[in-house]
Amino acid sequence: MAAITPGRTLGASVALVAVLNTMSALSLPVMSRRPAPITVVAWLILLSVHAALYWWGVPIRAHVRLPGYVAAQAVTLFGLIVSGAPVPVALGLLMTFTAEVVLLAGARWGSIPITAGAIALYVTAAVVSSNLYRAATAGLALAVTGAMAHGLAALLRRPVAPVDRVRLRELGDLLDPGNQARVVGQLLRRGRGIGQVELQLLR
Repeated sequence: MAAITPGRTLGASVALVAVLNTMSALSLPVMSRRPAPITVVAWLILLSVHAALYWWGVPIRAHVRLPGYVAAQAVTLFGLIVSGAPVPVALGLLMTFTAEVVLLAGARWGSIPITAGAIALYVTAAVVSSNLYRAATAGLALAVTGAMAHGLAALLRRPVAPVDRVRLRELGDLLDPGNQARVVGQLLRRGRGIGQVELQLLR
C-alpha cells in the first residue's frame, strides 16, 4: 500500500474538487449562466492535470527539479483562471499551491518572492480575462496565505541539535545541582535545545 504523503492528499483533494466542480457546472439551474460543455471539459482536464502533479509530485520534482514542477503547476492554474473557472475554485487552489511552494522552497527562494509570484500570476491571468476586480481580491487573499505559510515554514525549519553535540563538560555540570540553571540557560541561548539525555539528568 502506497504511503499517504501530503502530495497524495492534495492530489486526492483536487481530484474531488474536479468531480464536484464538473457536477456543479453541468447542473447549474440558470441556463444563461451555465458554462459551455467545452469549457467544463477544459476545467476537468486542467484540474485532473493539477491533481496528477500533486499526486506524483515527489518523482516529478526528482526528474525535472522543483522549478520545473512549479512551472507546470503554474501553467495549469493560469489556464484555470483564464478559462473562467469559479473564483472559489481557482483562488483556493492557487492559495494552496502558494502555501506548498513556501513550505518546499521558502528557505531557498524566500516567502515574499513566492507570494509575489503567485499574485503576479493571478493578476496577469485576470488582465488576460479582463477581470481586475478578481485580481485585487486575490492579491489580498494570497498575501495572507503567504504570511501564514511563512510562519508555518519557520516553525517546521526550527533546528533541534542532536544530543551528541553537547560538550561532556556541560553534561558534567548538569550533574551538579548548583550549576544546572546556568548550563540550561546557556544551552537555550545558543539555540541548541535540550535532548532526552539532559532531561533525564535533570530529573
